[in-house]
Amino acid sequence: MTGSVPSIGGAMPPLLPVKAVQLVCGGRGRGWVYEKINDGTFEVVHDGGRTFIVAESVAAYIERLRAAGRRVPDDGD
Repeated sequence: MTGSVPSIGGAMPPLLPVKAVQLVCGGRGRGWVYEKINDGTFEVVHDGGRTFIVAESVAAYIERLRAAGRRVPDDGD
């Protein structure tokens, strides 16, 4: 997957579309993102028919991985 996550003043925007979360988390698949939504790891909001993930919940997930001494996994992990 190619692309980049847009930033606001060098920081992540407060809400991220699913594709942006896939990129931030090392190119993970769409299904993996929805697993994290369903298990409560990622907080979501809905606007019309679109699903957005609260960036703070993604950042908290990454921080938990860092605290545990792990890297953000890729699809092979």
